[in-house]
Amino acid sequence: MHSFSRIAGIAVILLLLCAGMVSAPPVKELDLPDADIVVEGAIITDVDETNITIRAYSNVIEIDASVTDREYTFMVRNVRVDDLDVEGVPDYVPVSSTSISFVVAPATTTSITISNTASDTGSFKFVVVGDNRDGPETFTTILEEINADSYAFCINTGDIISSGRRDQFQEFMDMVDDLAIPLYVSIGNHELYNNSPEHAMEFLGEVNYSFEYGNTLFVILDDSNYTISDGQYEWMDGVMASTTKENIIVSAHIPPYDPREGEDHCLNEADALRFETFMADHDVDLVLAGHIHMYDHTVIKGVDYIVTAGAGAPLYADEEEGGFFHYTVVSVEGQEITHEVVKVTSPLYTMERAHDRLTEAEEMYNTTYEDLQKTRQLCETLEEKGRDMNAYFSMLENAEETLGDAHENLELAQIKYANEYYRETYATANAAHSYALQANVTIDSVYEEAVELSMEEDSSPMVYVVLLVVFIVAGAIAVAMMRRRG
Repeated sequence: MHSFSRIAGIAVILLLLCAGMVSAPPVKELDLPDADIVVEGAIITDVDETNITIRAYSNVIEIDASVTDREYTFMVRNVRVDDLDVEGVPDYVPVSSTSISFVVAPATTTSITISNTASDTGSFKFVVVGDNRDGPETFTTILEEINADSYAFCINTGDIISSGRRDQFQEFMDMVDDLAIPLYVSIGNHELYNNSPEHAMEFLGEVNYSFEYGNTLFVILDDSNYTISDGQYEWMDGVMASTTKENIIVSAHIPPYDPREGEDHCLNEADALRFETFMADHDVDLVLAGHIHMYDHTVIKGVDYIVTAGAGAPLYADEEEGGFFHYTVVSVEGQEITHEVVKVTSPLYTMERAHDRLTEAEEMYNTTYEDLQKTRQLCETLEEKGRDMNAYFSMLENAEETLGDAHENLELAQIKYANEYYRETYATANAAHSYALQANVTIDSVYEEAVELSMEEDSSPMVYVVLLVVFIVAGAIAVAMMRRRG
């Protein structure tokens, strides 16, 4: 059916892809010795002699399969099994809550449609996470909480990895493998590092796409390079103009605004204005974004914007201003869209760890304060004995100022702890401990030198006694010698 060279070439490419030796755009078509496979809304992630694994990146998958002499087992992942419509396959087997398996027999040509559209519902809720890079402990906690509830699907607003390496993409896929609902990703700027757009597409599929769920159109937009092209706007315009759905929700990575005063970690002013105007003109209901590691909600030109980027990456704001780990639950009831932000206690910033660090800071402060009083008293005693201690008092004044900084941070940490802001408790207690330790080092240095000076003072009378004894003994010896001569 095919020439040997063509088959061999395909086999080599597949082997290299599976081994991670080359990068490629998302694989949507296979031309095998015994089968021709074409998929839409998904990518082919793994192939061997009799098995083909497909991962959905949208909620509607089309599979055209033409099999000749060999039976193939298909595994389709990232679908919601309890809300699944399958056409073209007489029997399929649920493998998990997000994967199914079915067999295509030899001498079969079939078109298969697998969908999670919930077209007859106007009431559902989904969950949004973002910027989980560099925070696997926190992200794992969030995934566990998501699995404990019931959502239609999950949207990740991007920065799922830190530096675009293929092994990092694989680690992320392994982490979300146990997620009980489908996951759709808006690509982030960190996914592009190390020339990795191909890696992102290999693991995630398309980066600009749309899907419909219930009464809502979802648009997943790639703005990871801090801009949106004319072609992307034309594509969005066509998708939004043709939809019959009541609601439109857009997910991207980089927001058009920065919630923090004086910061601009967002689209530039011209691109932001164009984006905001487009969203308003097309009656978009909600825009989801990440990138700025915090939570924020605002309304621009009548459109709701949510920055939800607290799934594990280092936070960019104080807790009172939205700098806390979290995920966001969005509820759709007809044309009413509401959301709830859910704070998450990171394993790194638990109440216990915050309490322990606060206790350590208090102990260091108290010890240093006592050492300061003891050292100052010793220096005052030496000054009364005529020693010039001005340089030492100056060092103690500097240490006391540093200890004052420790006290301010300690009081702030105690307030944060009382208000259950454990991340900030840990951070401010850590600062208090550092200031107290810095002061302690200076005070110890002064104390050691003061002790040496004190020992010199204490030894001075003894020197005089020794000299007197030596003088008396020497005199006695001299008298004795004179008597002998006489």
